[in-house]
Amino acid sequence: NLPYTISTNPPIARVGFTEKQAQQYYGDKFQVIKSNYSQLPLAKITDNNTGFCKLILLPNGQILGGHLVGKNASELIGIIALAREKKIKLQKISEFINCSLTYSEIIKQTVHKWNENQLLENRKLINLLETFFIWRRSWFS
Repeated sequence: NLPYTISTNPPIARVGFTEKQAQQYYGDKFQVIKSNYSQLPLAKITDNNTGFCKLILLPNGQILGGHLVGKNASELIGIIALAREKKIKLQKISEFINCSLTYSEIIKQTVHKWNENQLLENRKLINLLETFFIWRRSWFS
C-alpha cells in the first residue's frame, strides 16, 4: 500500500500490484487501463508530453495498482494510493472535479477510458438483446 517514487527524468511512481502480481492473485480477472500524457492539454502547451498513467483494476472498478511515469508523477501517485487504500472505486473518482490544465487530469482521463470500456462491453449485451427481440417479433408476425 505504500507508494514510492524513483527520481529519474521523467519521474516514476508506483503503488500496489504490478500486472504480473495481479495475474498471480487474480488470474485473468483484472483489467489494465493506460492513458498517455500526450493527450493532456497542459502537456501539449508545455511540450512536456512524455509519460503515462496505468491503472490495474478489478472489473468492479477497485484499484489494485497504479503506475505513473512523467511530470509530477511523485505527487499524483498519492491520489491513486488514497483511492486504493480507502477502496474508492473508479466511479467515484470520475465524479471528482479537477482543475483544468493540470497534470492531475491524467488520472481522470484514465478513469474515462475505463468507463468507455465498460460501456462498450455493455453495448455488446444491448446489441444481443436488440437482435433477439427483433428476431422474436419477426417470428410471431
